[in-house]
Amino acid sequence: MITMSGSPPIITVIMPVFNTEIFLKDAIDSVINQSFKDWELICVNDGSTDNSLNILKEYETLDDRIIVIDQKNSGTASAARNKALDHARGEFIHMLDSDDLFSSDCLEKAYKKYILTQADLVLPDLVLFVNKTSNIIKKIVGYNGDRELLISPKNGFISSLTWEISGVGMCRTELLKRLRYDETTGNGDELTTRLLFLNCNKIAFCSGTYFYRRHADSTTSKISPKRFDTILTDFKLLELSNHYDVGHNAIVLCKKRIVENIIYSEQFYLASRKHFNTAEKKQIQILIKKNYNKVNKSFIAYDGNIFKHVIRSLVFIDFRILKMYAFGINCLKFFLNIKY
Repeated sequence: MITMSGSPPIITVIMPVFNTEIFLKDAIDSVINQSFKDWELICVNDGSTDNSLNILKEYETLDDRIIVIDQKNSGTASAARNKALDHARGEFIHMLDSDDLFSSDCLEKAYKKYILTQADLVLPDLVLFVNKTSNIIKKIVGYNGDRELLISPKNGFISSLTWEISGVGMCRTELLKRLRYDETTGNGDELTTRLLFLNCNKIAFCSGTYFYRRHADSTTSKISPKRFDTILTDFKLLELSNHYDVGHNAIVLCKKRIVENIIYSEQFYLASRKHFNTAEKKQIQILIKKNYNKVNKSFIAYDGNIFKHVIRSLVFIDFRILKMYAFGINCLKFFLNIKY
């Protein structure tokens, strides 16, 4: 049900929801428990088949700042995010996935930093965790640990390619509504995040925390044909680098991402192909090969490692070499008991 009354909030939190009943209450509670109270939470139930919708409806009756939109499964989280954007009234947007969490001061810290800097985009710390928030795999703090720096759009784009900074934060609603989330791939937020970087006035950092949960059922962990969409997104990032004239270093980084991702994708496909039906196998191999054929010598930049450079050059002579190389690496990982 969509019920909106009263003055628009300062911050709209948008949350796509698909079969996350195990984590959903924790995610919503982390919004309710914010020290900053002037928010609305728009949850889009994207055709969940578990108890997610019932949980959302329960919270909707408890807090009139929570708005629930129910729709048939759209196929991508980006489509659900865009649906939430259509109804967002806040001056700012902060995205929260339904299996992630905010620290209790996340919104407050972000808004205070905006007041100080007038930055279109404010990024909290990002903590990647498993099971408990104290079980930290990785933490990204500010820009190389400095939360006081303000960085330029181009610098933000380049830094995001190597995950020196995260892409999750609070941005101006007007900006995100104009750009929208890319719905053409399974990881359209990767492209939209970089578009935000390139179109904002500047990027600031705050001491709030976004807790990013890693688990077996997450979109990035699931074995699905959509996982190979990352190759398509990487080529789109290369197009952005050229279109916005971000610079030679960004182009080199984008091409490196493409090369590494194509190799990894073939390895992952060979290791997990038993999970795909015949049509999916054909579809995945066509996608990988089609994009493999777009790679030329300019993509294989020498980065100081002669062995790696030679291997990459050989792998991209013929697609059959890539398949043999990927098979060999998988065999080595099997004997060394290394998981993907």
